[in-house]
Amino acid sequence: MRNFFGIPNDGEWRRFLNRCREATRGTVRFADKALLQIRQRETSRAFGPQVQEAGPPKVLHASRRKSGFSLIELMVVVTILGVLVASAAPSFRRSIEQSRADVAVANLRTIWTAQRVYWLEHREFTDVWSELEASGMSLIDPMIMSDNNKYYEYSITDAGETTFTATATRKTGGGWSGSFTINQTGSITGSITSGGSSIGVGFQD
Repeated sequence: MRNFFGIPNDGEWRRFLNRCREATRGTVRFADKALLQIRQRETSRAFGPQVQEAGPPKVLHASRRKSGFSLIELMVVVTILGVLVASAAPSFRRSIEQSRADVAVANLRTIWTAQRVYWLEHREFTDVWSELEASGMSLIDPMIMSDNNKYYEYSITDAGETTFTATATRKTGGGWSGSFTINQTGSITGSITSGGSSIGVGFQD
C-alpha cells in the first residue's frame, strides 16, 4: 500500500523492479535471436547454401519416350518404299519409252515435210538423205541420218512420183521392238511392244 504521501512502499517497489527485470530479459532474448538470424544469413551469403547430406540416388523414370526410330519402324518404312518403287518402276519405264516414241513420230513428220518440199521442186519423192536435206531447207535433224541415234533407225523406201514410205524402227535394247511408218499422205501407223505392253502413236494431225 502507498503511504500517506502517495509514495509506494517497499513491496510495490519490489514488484515494479521485478516486472522491469522480466521485460528487460525478454528484450534481450529477442535481440539475441535477431542477431543469430542475421549472422546465419551472412554466413549463407558468404559460403553458399549448405550441402545436404548425400542420400541414395534417386531413380528418374522418363515420362517421355526417347526421340528416334526403332529398327522395326525403319524396316517397315524401307519395305513400304520398296513396294512403292517396285509398283512405280514399270509405269516410269513405260513413260520414258512413250516419250522416245513421240520423238520418233515427230521425226517422221519432219521427213514428211521435207519430202513435200522436195516434191514441189522435182515432182517426185526421194530416198536420198542428202537430197532431202538440201531441198528441205535443213529441216532434217542430222541425228536422223546418223547411225549414232540410240533408239530408232530411220529409212525411206518406195520413193517415186506419187508415193514414199518413211520408217522409224526401234533398235534392240531395253526390251522394246517395233516400228512406226509414215507415207505421202501424212498418215502414221505402227507401234512398239515389250512383253505384254504396247505403245502406239502418241499424236497425229
